Amino acid sequence: MKTFTRLLLMSFLSLFATASALADMRMSMVTVSAKQVPDIKRSQRALEQVLFKSPPSNTLNIGTSWHAIHYLLTGKTSSPTPGAGEIIFGGTEIGNDLGFGPAHLFMPEEVKTIADALQNFPLRTFTSRYDPKQMQASNIYPENWLKEGDMGRAKLLDYYQQILTFYNNAAKNGQAIVFVVHQK
Repeated sequence: MKTFTRLLLMSFLSLFATASALADMRMSMVTVSAKQVPDIKRSQRALEQVLFKSPPSNTLNIGTSWHAIHYLLTGKTSSPTPGAGEIIFGGTEIGNDLGFGPAHLFMPEEVKTIADALQNFPLRTFTSRYDPKQMQASNIYPENWLKEGDMGRAKLLDYYQQILTFYNNAAKNGQAIVFVVHQK
């Protein structure tokens, strides 16, 4: 059932990505202590508090770049791949639908695995996959890559560095990460 739900979520996100004028889909990631995990799994209210009321020091917002980051990490439009490729479409679903699906959770040991994979991911591969024409043709959200040009590569590289730091810090501190795609 989880595989079906994940496929349904990926299809849903791809559908919305191709209709980018309909919404402003943004991704936020939040670190949480291992002690907080049972509460956010049990209570929708606690989950939403963590996602939308956490201090900036615990939060990373990657805006509308989430789909492009996934594409540059995996070379795919929506399928998660082990390690670094899980940061957008991976994790365990928790809570109710928050508009574009439920939140996702990585436990501390998963955060460590992903942090290690990001650390070892070849930066050259990430930057070489940036092809505005191909990304536009593949409907990579937010579908403005021809307009972005080389500035888009720089923006995505900056987000990649922020994600790397965010995951490394969370792994070092034994924290879990919760993330969600939401409207502005």
